[in-house]
Order: sequence, then structure tokens, then C-alpha cells
Amino acid sequence: MTPSRLLPCALLLMLSARSALAQPTPTGAAPMQVGTGSARAPSPEIGIGVLQVVVGALATAATGIGAVVVADRANVAPVAVIGIIGAPGVGGWIVCGIGRASDQYSGGCGPTIAGAYVGALVFAIPGGYVGAAAFAPAGSGEGSNDRAVGALFGVAIGVVVGAAVGATICWHGTKLPRRLSLPVSFGPPPPPPAMLADWSDLRPRLTPARTPITVGAPLLSLQF
Repeated sequence: MTPSRLLPCALLLMLSARSALAQPTPTGAAPMQVGTGSARAPSPEIGIGVLQVVVGALATAATGIGAVVVADRANVAPVAVIGIIGAPGVGGWIVCGIGRASDQYSGGCGPTIAGAYVGALVFAIPGGYVGAAAFAPAGSGEGSNDRAVGALFGVAIGVVVGAAVGATICWHGTKLPRRLSLPVSFGPPPPPPAMLADWSDLRPRLTPARTPITVGAPLLSLQF
């Protein structure tokens, strides 16, 4: 065969080999992939954040109102003061408890409670100004009591909302993803002990006694 005929044959062989390599893997035999795989990123948990704000605000308001009612009925003013001061802390603690119930994140309650007090202070000051302006009378020099009531109402609303918002912001700012424990296995799992007992290959084998090897040599007798 001449070289001019060998060249087309070689080209055909190369093309057929290339097409065979480019064919997809059959359906029944998937290629084996070795790798650790990337973990899915945790979700931002917007629903939990909304729940923290709502429940935290309700807890803060309930603590303050409950302390004022108890102090009024018991005629003990310090109870109301302690309850009003501790109301943002209770709201922050509730917000932290809701956040720690998550399956994806965890964290401490210290920054969350501190954030509740910071948020209460930030919201209370403008709330007092807005409340005083909203309850201000139309005429000048009248209704000073209305201004005071409006300012007190605005401060209370600011403390309730600010404590919940501040605690929620600090929780989501300081939370840490939980470490997921993934089982690691090398190869298939071992068989159960009952199956191992039925395997004859694992039972001890008795070695038969070795018989001695005897070698006999014929005796030659010569007669003259």
C-alpha cells in the first residue's frame, strides 16, 4: 500500500477516535466524581427578623405596662422604675431567644441586649419631640400638660419600637453560622454481626496433621 493511501486511513482513524471520546456516558454508568462539594450558603432569615421585631416590641411593651400596673396597685413606685428600665433588656432577651432557635445561626445575647438599649435611646429622643409636637395646642401659652403627655407617649413608643429594632439589628450583625456535622464514610458500611457469623471464610480453619515423609532406597546385592 502506497503512502498516499495510508494518509486518508490515518485521518479516518483519528476522527473516529475523537468522536468516540466525545460520546456521552451511558445512562446506567454515571462518571464518578470525587470532591468535597461546596456547602449551601445559609439563608438571610428575613422571616425570623420580622418575627423578632414584632415579638420583641410586644415583650418590651408588656414588661413596661405590667410593671406600671403592679406598681400602681401595690403603691410601690420603684417597681415601675425598675420595670421601665428593664423593659428593653427583656425585649432584647426575647429577640435573642428567637434568633438562637434557628437551625442555621447561633450567637450570644449580650450584644443583642445592648443593642436593645441603644435602639431604645435612639428612637426615644425623636419620639418625644414628635409626640410633643403632635399634642401641642393651637394657641400659644396653653396646653403644657398636653405637650408633656404627648412627649411621654412618643418616648414610650420610641422605646418599644427602638428596643426591638436595635436588638434585631445587633443579633443579625453578630450571629455566626452553625457548624454542620456531616457523616464521613469510606466505602460501604460493614455487614451486621449476624451475617459475619454465617461466613465460612471467617471461621478458623484446622490445619491437618502432617504425615512424615519416608524415603526408601533399594539395596543392591552383588554375587560373584
